[in-house]
Amino acid sequence: MRRMLIVSILSSLATLGCGHQLSAAKSAKSELRLSVDDSRVLPGDVVEVSVHGAGMNRLIGGPDSYLEERTDGGWRPLYVLHWVGVDEPSIRGPNDDVEFVRVGTRIAAVVPPVEPGKYRIARPFRMEGSAKRLKLTKEINVEPCSMGTTPQFIPGSALGDDLGTPACR
Repeated sequence: MRRMLIVSILSSLATLGCGHQLSAAKSAKSELRLSVDDSRVLPGDVVEVSVHGAGMNRLIGGPDSYLEERTDGGWRPLYVLHWVGVDEPSIRGPNDDVEFVRVGTRIAAVVPPVEPGKYRIARPFRMEGSAKRLKLTKEINVEPCSMGTTPQFIPGSALGDDLGTPACR
């Protein structure tokens, strides 16, 4: 009887401990947020994308984000927004790989030549010491180009591995 009581108490304590750890992890995730320095942008604008909140120093993310568009079933990636901390940010196709390396929680991203509307920037991360992935997002509004111009890629990039320079032209 005494042995069963001790096992029951230990089991309850383990459950409480695990529950506390799980709720702490959920709490840290819910406190993390993505921000963009300007949520009203034009194709070709460079924006600063930052992560804020408790636990941000434990994030492992790559130099890439996604520009996503809303679909009937949620969101789908249109472009990979790539920046390695030097040179200008670039844009790649939506199926390019995203790396997970320790990169700062603040990156630059260039807005692709998309039609006016609501989009979102999404950054994938992992928490240090965990294989679990998490994605932080922030919506942006892409404004129309000025009259007589259209959003487009201008061929010829200094980096050579992206789709060109986005602009209203």
